[in-house]
Amino acid sequence: MRFALLLALLASACATDICARRDAFFARSCVGTDVSYTPDAMCRERIEHCSVEQREAFAAYVQCLETANRCSMEVVASCARRHPGGVNLSCADTDG
Repeated sequence: MRFALLLALLASACATDICARRDAFFARSCVGTDVSYTPDAMCRERIEHCSVEQREAFAAYVQCLETANRCSMEVVASCARRHPGGVNLSCADTDG
């Protein structure tokens, strides 16, 4: 099961980057709902120095949102609880 999820995540990640997928979900699904979202123009820079595990958590969070295929505070909160390491991910450059 985990392998299948990983393959699904990798396949969807190949289609477009994870930041764009998250922005697309909120733009497509949340209009007219109680969820407000502003795209993060710095997303790619914020995740650039993240570990593979951190990026996988972010991808799993976005996949959870996409799988729900609807936007509500309950869906966003549920995905955040299931994938807490993937919400608002930002990793500092520790090399210098």
